[in-house]
Amino acid sequence: MKTAKKGAVEGMVEGTFGAASKRRLSPPASGSRAPGLTILVTGSAGFIGFHVARRLLEQGDAVVGIDAYVPYYDLRIKQARSKLLCMYPAYQEIKADLAGPDVMDEVIAQHVPDAIVHLAEQPGVRHSLIKPGAFEQGNVRATLAVLEAVRKRKAGPGKSSREYRPKIVFGSSVSVYGDTQQLPFSEKDAPGNPLSLYAATKRAGELLAGVYSRSHGFDCIGLRLCNVYGPWGRPDTAIWNFLLAILDGHPVDVYNQGGLKRDCIYIDDVVDGVMASLRSREAVSGEIINLGSGVPAGLREMIRMLEGAASRTARLRMLPMQPGEAQTTWADISKAKRLLDWQPRTDLRTGLRLFVDWFLERRREDPLFGNLSDGMSGRTLSHGALDGALQDR
Repeated sequence: MKTAKKGAVEGMVEGTFGAASKRRLSPPASGSRAPGLTILVTGSAGFIGFHVARRLLEQGDAVVGIDAYVPYYDLRIKQARSKLLCMYPAYQEIKADLAGPDVMDEVIAQHVPDAIVHLAEQPGVRHSLIKPGAFEQGNVRATLAVLEAVRKRKAGPGKSSREYRPKIVFGSSVSVYGDTQQLPFSEKDAPGNPLSLYAATKRAGELLAGVYSRSHGFDCIGLRLCNVYGPWGRPDTAIWNFLLAILDGHPVDVYNQGGLKRDCIYIDDVVDGVMASLRSREAVSGEIINLGSGVPAGLREMIRMLEGAASRTARLRMLPMQPGEAQTTWADISKAKRLLDWQPRTDLRTGLRLFVDWFLERRREDPLFGNLSDGMSGRTLSHGALDGALQDR
């Protein structure tokens, strides 16, 4: 792992946010993308970034990962993900804060990968009310740093600089729909007022990408993600904590008396959406696209499915609605189907069973998975649904 020193990137071997001269990621006639490209994945030690990086490596691409290792949750799970990625010879990792002084500029100056998948973020709906500065840094400044580094490269001398036009796929969130009463959430509808600072910063990232796309000809696609779950997920999320409480015989915290509904999407379906975006044609550039299952489920329904998969019975503790959360998340995914030729393949019951099977196996092999701590406070993330649990994107 290479580590950025004093905010800048030094001594790296390959890659960062950007793309090589004229090479494009539009699909050949067969509809598949030729492997062998170099792609930067920000947030590569995070949940979604890890899975995207692994898929790219498995299909023959070289991946440069960058992650700040912010201790929002126990860093041991990030380190475990990174260890798996580092087993691939074509993977290199940079430990750095994207928003640090000159980090992205220096990386772009030294390395020219073929595409960017920008997934680094500061997550957590409720946590954004407590640590607002971390969200401005991780979700706004970091995105701006990526866009500015690409712009500076394009403005450099020579034809290769002028032709520098990376495919940029970035992660946003359905939380940007805020207090809208329109269901399901459609990209055609204007976002409502944000219900949390997290949502506001994700919307800011979308607006920044839109300005750079229009002003500088960037090739950007934004993906508004619903609640993502699956193996190697975040230990602060609802599904993870529901399962832990069920397995350990502790009460499951159920907010809004169980009246919340969430559109949950399995991680493999998200990765499929990212891959489809990378190989998308020019006409898709500049679009914002929902990725979800298209089927909202109530919290009690989720818990019943987890009970069945774990062969255990949950004890429920009903709690009131929490600040910053929406009553229902439900994505209209027709645009993704139309523009990306994508659709989710994993229903909630199947996905939860896969997650439970993975978790039980990991827990038998590694006690880490039963005793992860919140890096911000040191508390154990073992029981109940904690910060950002119900709307974690």
